[in-house]
Amino acid sequence: MRDIEISIGDIVVDGVDVPDEGAFRESLVASLTSLAARHDGPIAAGAAAELRGASLSSVDNLGAGVAQSVWEAMA
Repeated sequence: MRDIEISIGDIVVDGVDVPDEGAFRESLVASLTSLAARHDGPIAAGAAAELRGASLSSVDNLGAGVAQSVWEAMA
């Protein structure tokens, strides 16, 4: 297994309340970990001052939705 490090300074979510930041963070980390573990292709190293994710159609699992959007913007 390869090592992948993702460092996120701030996440700005417009128009949605995040009532439980701890649960949001746990879901985000778990989802990003799962996406990275399943990724077979190359991952370019680098840094971005800002990534813009896609609009989310559902906030049922906000952490997973944000993780998917972040992953798509990176990979």
